[in-house]
Amino acid sequence: MAISLAAVLALLLSAAPNEQSAPGLTVLEVQRLVNLGRLWSTVKTFHPALFTTDIDWDAALIEAVPRVRSAQEKEQYAAVVVVMRARRGGPGGTHLVTEPEKPSTPVPPSAEPVRWAEGKVLVLAMAHVPYSKQRDVQKQAEALLPQARGVVVDVRDDNLSEGQLSFLREQVGVLRAAGAPRMLYVEHHGYRQQEGGSSGRYDSFLVAREPDVLRQVSGRPVIPITFVVRPSIGVLPTALAFQAAGNGRIVSEGPLTDEAVVPQETVDLGEGLSALVRGAVLEGVVFADVVVGPEKVMNEAIRLTRSGMPRGPPRRASRAVTGAWRPDKTYSETPYPSEALRVLAGVRLWFIVRWFYPYRHLLTEDWDQVLATFIPKLIGAHSAEEYAFALAEMSTHIPDGHTGIRGFDALSAVYDRASPAVEVRLVEGEDVVTRILNADAAPSVRVGDVISSVGGQPVSVRVNQLSPLLAASTPEAHRHAIARFL
Repeated sequence: MAISLAAVLALLLSAAPNEQSAPGLTVLEVQRLVNLGRLWSTVKTFHPALFTTDIDWDAALIEAVPRVRSAQEKEQYAAVVVVMRARRGGPGGTHLVTEPEKPSTPVPPSAEPVRWAEGKVLVLAMAHVPYSKQRDVQKQAEALLPQARGVVVDVRDDNLSEGQLSFLREQVGVLRAAGAPRMLYVEHHGYRQQEGGSSGRYDSFLVAREPDVLRQVSGRPVIPITFVVRPSIGVLPTALAFQAAGNGRIVSEGPLTDEAVVPQETVDLGEGLSALVRGAVLEGVVFADVVVGPEKVMNEAIRLTRSGMPRGPPRRASRAVTGAWRPDKTYSETPYPSEALRVLAGVRLWFIVRWFYPYRHLLTEDWDQVLATFIPKLIGAHSAEEYAFALAEMSTHIPDGHTGIRGFDALSAVYDRASPAVEVRLVEGEDVVTRILNADAAPSVRVGDVISSVGGQPVSVRVNQLSPLLAASTPEAHRHAIARFL
């Protein structure tokens, strides 16, 4: 969906957040917030800019929450998405989020996948060659390559792979040894703890993917080779390698950037909107030697190839990319944070489970729906205590006794009233003292006693207070966990 900058500004002004909180959220508001949470978490997980720059990605969601709540029309929601897209980070100031291009008309299969053009230029129309005929086309091309003075390769097919171009790497020589730009991406070994270490040595860091290098091999003909590409489909590393090696060119149907090379994740934002999140960054600049319309692209590629070798060295400049993991902001100065920060907290919890919880496939609930359920509870929390209880309750939807929420005074008041004088276990459905920890604090209590009240109230009151705050793997484990905190 295209939208102009003037329209964005007008829509944002019309959707300026009201200082008063709305009494309730509509289903559409909640779904929009869930969608933006999914977008935020995808960038948080995959985008290298969060390692290579100090960009405040939390702020993108914090600023979007009140705008989304005030958005009455789809266009106003779209404007919020545009503003999130406008954030830049990483080498070259690339956008963190981009809008997917509209599908283009596929390149029709050529009646002659291998043919001669004027000047002994061998044209290989690799796009949309049926799988069953690919090897035959490669054999035909291999037989004719020794006679060619130049090669044009049409790779405008999103099903085309590097392996299908391997015969070119093996038969066409190069002016200099070179490869495609080095690619760096984020690798996660589990979820890295925010503070301290862990037994699992979980970590997140930037990893370099080294390109395959074209080597100079005697006996291979060094001839001009031109690749015809379409940015929306992408550019294979082989094309970039030949370009860097000095005898390759790239002719593109449109402006070419590294977005045509790096992997990208599509996030559905609902209402016909979506976003692309890049999953890598290049140590180099991607460019086309010539940009021309689709109706002229093949003729231009043949003309360039017939003219001989490219003049001068390639224009690609190398740039070193470094980065490091950064801990999340704690916002510890705000025990009862703003509405947007409360939503951020829920999204953070959802994000960790979505991308890092190893047993997510065993969850019986739709994890997206859990976020949708708790966004209204977090927004509707009118005190620090209600906020803490909402997060704790959300955590219980992870059926795992290792799950818990800490750092809130309101929860500490419930969990840790005082050092317990006795150890309690559930025995045949009753809370039974199984060990005396401090005889002076409980002189009249004996092992085997059944606890019937806590603080002057029936034990069931305490059980009901703890039940929605503690996670466990089974109902039995849940009740045993409650017994420990009585």
